[in-house]
Amino acid sequence: MHEGKHRLFLVRCEQRMKSVSAQDCGKCDRGVILDNKISVLCEGQTKYFLTPCCADMKSAATITDCEKCEWGELGEDRLRVYCSKD
Repeated sequence: MHEGKHRLFLVRCEQRMKSVSAQDCGKCDRGVILDNKISVLCEGQTKYFLTPCCADMKSAATITDCEKCEWGELGEDRLRVYCSKD
């Protein structure tokens, strides 16, 4: 069982006009998931999946940031983080 608050890594989709996960991008024919779900190449632009960060008081953190953080535990699907720093 994971400890901490569950947060999804999201990116803004200009086509759908909302935030989407790597799973959503994987179903779309306009985007290509890169670097083990760290980013997506969508219509020629690289976008990084982000989530709010409470540990370092940053507005957003990447999957790489959460992997390095002592408070975060990535889900097996790499779509979410369980953060115990709240």
